[in-house]
Amino acid sequence: MKIPLLISLTAAASLHAQAPALTTATLDAAGSLTSGGDVEIAGSLGGFGGLSTDAGAVTARAGFPGQIYDPVSVAITPRSATLQENDFVAFTAEVVCDDDTLLSGSAVAWFVDSQFLGVTSAGEVTSGLLPESFAAMLTATAGGVTGTALLTVTDTDPDNYGDYAADGLPDAWQILHFGYRSSDAGPSADPDQDGQDNQTEWLAGTSPSNASSALRLTFDVSTPPPGTATLVFSPFLPDRTYTIEWSDGRQGDWTPIPGQPVNGPVSGEGLITDASATDSRKLYRLRITVP
Repeated sequence: MKIPLLISLTAAASLHAQAPALTTATLDAAGSLTSGGDVEIAGSLGGFGGLSTDAGAVTARAGFPGQIYDPVSVAITPRSATLQENDFVAFTAEVVCDDDTLLSGSAVAWFVDSQFLGVTSAGEVTSGLLPESFAAMLTATAGGVTGTALLTVTDTDPDNYGDYAADGLPDAWQILHFGYRSSDAGPSADPDQDGQDNQTEWLAGTSPSNASSALRLTFDVSTPPPGTATLVFSPFLPDRTYTIEWSDGRQGDWTPIPGQPVNGPVSGEGLITDASATDSRKLYRLRITVP
């Protein structure tokens, strides 16, 4: 009966000899910082406190009094969202640890990188009236680590912002050229004094602050065949719809010329041919619409 007992004790001694190769630590009984190997643990009487840190690989072993982890990032839910004008969207955040566990309920600091958006301490992003659509980034910081989420912000009414509201011009266009407050931004103003007001400059796609940037319409009756006229205008933009109309000047009625303008040989020019240019008196005008 003594031989089996001797074998059992030898096996136990062998296991004990290998134990120092593992990363272990001994907790104290009064709450001071203790260490063992590459691990530091903040312990307290009756429980554990703080987070463990390590300088190298850590092995968690059966019977060890707590799981060792480090926070590595913040996971924001949802990762991306769409926010409309005068609306809100709620986010949550959890700390992600290096063992893939999640820590809920951590104190989170929120930040959004747009002057037109706000964010509450609970992670609710809010918007008011917007001058244009844009993208923004939301950042959450907790436990010394951060995470981000993307916001697509949509301006649902392009003509309702600040001093430029309800004047017939897109707020984004006015802010681009004149800033947020300017008496030169009104639709009837002509700040560059080129004879074309801001309403015309916006429709044409020209600059309201550059007199050399203006809408131009010319025609050439010498282009064959006889009795035709080629009308040339600039700029010619792909996001506009153009209609050339004619009138004899007596009735005041305007009639569209058949066909659609096409790109001319010169970049940025549009042209269309009037196949019935035989009248001695014929007036032309260009109508532009923006979708």
